[in-house]
Amino acid sequence: MNFKFIIKELFLLQILIATNLSLPIRAMDVDNKKKIATELSISSGEIKNSCAPTKLINVPYINQNEIVYGCEAVSSTMLLQYYGYEINEQEFTDKYLIKKDWFVGSDNKPYGPDPYAAYPGDPYKSSGENCGFGSFAPSTAKSIGY
Repeated sequence: MNFKFIIKELFLLQILIATNLSLPIRAMDVDNKKKIATELSISSGEIKNSCAPTKLINVPYINQNEIVYGCEAVSSTMLLQYYGYEINEQEFTDKYLIKKDWFVGSDNKPYGPDPYAAYPGDPYKSSGENCGFGSFAPSTAKSIGY
């Protein structure tokens, strides 16, 4: 399995889920050797094709309602399920997502892990001390064993 390719896909899924934006995706139709452009909108689920024919991959959609600040875990789970791993977002979050607590120091400033190394806080918690914050693709990549 090409993990570098998976990490790039993971990073794009994290951006889409976190921002609810549309993303133009450029790909190559392998059979017809034509460049294609597709726009995918996570928030509406709408797919617009600017050129035909296209091939779409069937990545399972997982709503992140239960893991309030867990786009890293949810996008990782979506990608792992696509590649055939039997895992759900809670299992990934609880067993595999590298998490470290953060705290407010005596100087009233927050202190915690480097988001490139670990997920800061509790992704199930939406507010208050040690609530979930986002992390970056390298820490998520470590969580999937890359």
